[in-house]
Amino acid sequence: MHACHLEMLRGEVEEREPLTGEDAVQYLTAAIGHEETEVVWALFLDHRYRLIKSEALFRGGFDSCNIEVGMIMRRALELEARALLLAHNHPSGDCTPSHADKILTSQIARAGKDLSVTLVDHLIISAESFTSFRRELLL
Repeated sequence: MHACHLEMLRGEVEEREPLTGEDAVQYLTAAIGHEETEVVWALFLDHRYRLIKSEALFRGGFDSCNIEVGMIMRRALELEARALLLAHNHPSGDCTPSHADKILTSQIARAGKDLSVTLVDHLIISAESFTSFRRELLL
């Protein structure tokens, strides 16, 4: 059932032009909001913010995940993405960005700028809520 629902939402996200924040949050909540371990997910977008590819990039433990900035940027370049919406879940349900989350977001935004890949937002997702780095002025 979950996979079917996720595929339906993916279809809706792929049809959006450009992708809206609300669509992304709904899709990513379905994808990773109920995971019991941390998962980092990326939506790779073209220059008009249309979805090129959506995929899980890293999986970790209950409260952490090793993330490689270079791997994220390499994947964006392979897909010829011009924008990136990054998300990860907090299985605890607390979507407050950690200090490490803030540093990582800054590193990804800086690397993206150097490679002409815009970090549109970084979302922290739980089953019940989310935090947007852009909305919180952290990006």
